[in-house]
Amino acid sequence: MESKSLALACARLADNKKAENIALLDLRELSSVADYFVIATGSNEPHLRAIVDEITERVVALNRANPALHPRNHRIEEAIEAAVAGDLRPFERLH
Repeated sequence: MESKSLALACARLADNKKAENIALLDLRELSSVADYFVIATGSNEPHLRAIVDEITERVVALNRANPALHPRNHRIEEAIEAAVAGDLRPFERLH
């Protein structure tokens, strides 16, 4: 699966879990670490967990079907966690 298709799928999965303010950022010209970044908001911590769990479960399933799909690395994980907490500095350091 190409990166844009994966990012769009993640955005759709977040929408299926009623995420709000979903944004798909194209980083291809800005970062060597990631092609796209999907940002979404949830109403509370359990809602955010449900969104993350849904996307993670589906991506793991896709990875089993398509071994060419690579999981995120620790820098992206840290940036996502910080962004959820409102800190975009780790994201800015990715590129």
